[in-house]
Amino acid sequence: MKLAPDEFIRRFLLHTLPDGFHRIRHFGFMANGCRAAKLALCRSALLERIKCAGTATTRLRRLKQTSALPRAPNAAASCAL
Repeated sequence: MKLAPDEFIRRFLLHTLPDGFHRIRHFGFMANGCRAAKLALCRSALLERIKCAGTATTRLRRLKQTSALPRAPNAAASCAL
């Protein structure tokens, strides 16, 4: 494909921004301005959630072990339909 020089320059300049503008490549927590701080915050929030899920699982296990409800003598047989 051959282009005239003026057409090439026109197409090339379509990809440049005017003075004072900044190209945004990422936004949100991946934005370059505070990326390290925001990623650290996300990691700590995820770690806290994992810890909470672990304690909830532990509580559920303890509840099952110390259940106040009596179990049927043959639980497997009573559950069969």
